[in-house]
Amino acid sequence: MVAMRVWWALVISAGCVLFTAPEVWAEQGTTSETDVVNDAIDAYNDLRMERALEIIQSAEPTLAELPDDRRALLFLYRGLCQASLGRNEEADASFRSALEIDLELAVPPDESPVVVQRVDALREELRSATTDPVVPDPVEPPD
Repeated sequence: MVAMRVWWALVISAGCVLFTAPEVWAEQGTTSETDVVNDAIDAYNDLRMERALEIIQSAEPTLAELPDDRRALLFLYRGLCQASLGRNEEADASFRSALEIDLELAVPPDESPVVVQRVDALREELRSATTDPVVPDPVEPPD
């Protein structure tokens, strides 16, 4: 008799899980932008550059929906991964994309000095490109 009650309790519990789980599974199946950014950063910090790039690539269809700060971080970490893998031209393009969103974006403090210098050089290049020289109005000669 006790075994029968336990069995029915398990059946009812399983039924409840099956009928309520789709909503829960749907919520768990969607990855928020914070999760994507954090997952990419975690993979980078674990020295899994290819995995971090895969995570970032999977987020590309929704990049426009991300807040600027999160999008800039994804571009920055994509550049850091690419630089670590020796893909310097791709890294520069990613760093440039990050800096175009946030010119003051900071490189993680434990990063290679070479990478920091590259990002700083790109930052200065973008900064000088956005500050156009002031051209004075032409002065007409006196009659």
